[in-house]
Amino acid sequence: MEVNQFTALYFSWEKTSALFFIAIGLIGITTALFLWQKTGSEILRLAPYPLIIFGSLSLIVGCTIFFRTDTQVSGLLSLVQLDVTTYFQQELERITSVNQNWALYKWGELLVIAASLIVIMIFPDKSALLGLALASIMIAVPLLTLDIIGERNGLWYMAQITSYKGSL
Repeated sequence: MEVNQFTALYFSWEKTSALFFIAIGLIGITTALFLWQKTGSEILRLAPYPLIIFGSLSLIVGCTIFFRTDTQVSGLLSLVQLDVTTYFQQELERITSVNQNWALYKWGELLVIAASLIVIMIFPDKSALLGLALASIMIAVPLLTLDIIGERNGLWYMAQITSYKGSL
């Protein structure tokens, strides 16, 4: 696979993931707004907070990735044509940094999930805390899933760069 092919493929995966982040964000925010407006249930009283916080973060991340990707790919493909050595140096440095950040994101999401499970087990009779914990799990699990997939894609892309660079 040529440099322009694996670069375009990786960033098409990133753009698709960005759409999922946007969708999760919009669903989280919409659900939070609905819960604030329509429910008087004690179990749902605190549920909107993690939905609005994680939903907003997901929406921001998704939009940032989605709207910068085409320009980023265009610049990288131009750089490949002009100076392939600089492309490899810059992209390998960037994707290494990106790949190192996945652990932080995954641990954060796992911490939210674990803390929520603990709350569910310790405070099953506290309706508001139960709602908070359930909403946190509802939004953290799909974000964790996307981050695991993103990490796999990033590792694949880094392997492609390393392999191609080694063949020059």
